[in-house]
Amino acid sequence: MKDNAQTAVKLANAHGLSILDAMAVADGTMSLEFPLERKQDRMEGHVWGGKKANQALTLNPIWDIDPGHFWLYINDQTAQ
Repeated sequence: MKDNAQTAVKLANAHGLSILDAMAVADGTMSLEFPLERKQDRMEGHVWGGKKANQALTLNPIWDIDPGHFWLYINDQTAQ
């Protein structure tokens, strides 16, 4: 068990994996390629989301509280 823990710490440090992924790789329950692909996907998503063109515009909610536009379902009653 101690050898797996040391191997997991080395994997986590060498590849930048989470400790849980590194422990699964060290135990042999997960291949190394899978967490590395997930890490790459997260990095690409972070870069893509950081670009100015991909940032969300400021949203201004408009609340519609007209009683004719909503109703409550009580005891299987539908809208009238």
